[in-house]
This record gives sequence, C-alpha cells and structure tokens, in this order.
Amino acid sequence: MRAILPVTAGIAVMALLGVVLAARGGSAPRPYSFAGTWELNVNKSTYRPGPGPKSALLNVEYDGATRHSSLETIADDGDMVRSEYVAVEDGKDYPIKGSPNADTIALRRVAPGTIERIDKRRGQVVMLLTLRLSQDGRSMNITQQGVTASGDMVSNTMIYERR
Repeated sequence: MRAILPVTAGIAVMALLGVVLAARGGSAPRPYSFAGTWELNVNKSTYRPGPGPKSALLNVEYDGATRHSSLETIADDGDMVRSEYVAVEDGKDYPIKGSPNADTIALRRVAPGTIERIDKRRGQVVMLLTLRLSQDGRSMNITQQGVTASGDMVSNTMIYERR
C-alpha cells in the first residue's frame, strides 16, 4: 500500500501542474501583447476625410519596457511614408521619425489591452490615438482624432490584423 501513495501523489502533482500551465497559457502568446507584425485591413477601416491609404504595415517589438514601433504606409497616391519611434509607456515625450504630423509621441498603458498615444508638434498636442487589442489578440482597433500638419481635422478608425 505504501507504493500506491507516492504514485498517486505524483500523478496529482503532475495533473495540478498541467492545470496551472493550461490556465497560464503554457507557451501561448501573452494576452494583450501588442508585439508583432500588423497589417491594415483597408476595407474595415474608415478615414474622415478620406481617402485612406492603400496599405499599411505596423511592426511592434518590446525590449523589456521599451517599445520600438515602425509603420510603413502606402498612401492613396502611391507615396510611401515610414515612421518609427522608440518609447516607454510612461506618458513622457519621445521623438518620432518620419511622421508628417508630429515630432514627439507619448504612450500610456491605460488598461492591459489599451494604450493611449498623444502626438505633439512643436510641443502642442495635435493627435490622440487609442490602440485597443481584441480579446483574442488577433486584431487591433486604432482610433485617431486630431489635426494634420496641413490643418485638416481627422477622425479615423483603423483596423489592423495580426500577421
């Protein structure tokens, strides 16, 4: 009878470990991870005023708390625009390169799957973006409101899908 108890206890520990790993997702991607390559779904996105871009590809990587983001957009007229930044989600201003509308951005994580981004030009707020991940992490909804460098008011909803 003594041999049964250690085997039974071992099976119980293994079963418990399996339940814990399954609950944590094991090696599955972390929930609410913005990291990855995202492609704009032009048909699901809205741009006011239009037209929207022909395509856009967003790449997001994290090194600890530091986020590196690059965006390549093909405009309706065929011109390519590439912008990128390296920032921490701490609400402080960080430079953005290549943006036609802003020279700094500030990021703040307001919920596990939501980031607010404030774009500034010469110290003045010009855009507010809210990035929201879907619960399954396969899509990201970005709302953008503000004023472009040319003075146009914009109200855009962009839908990105994980590649």
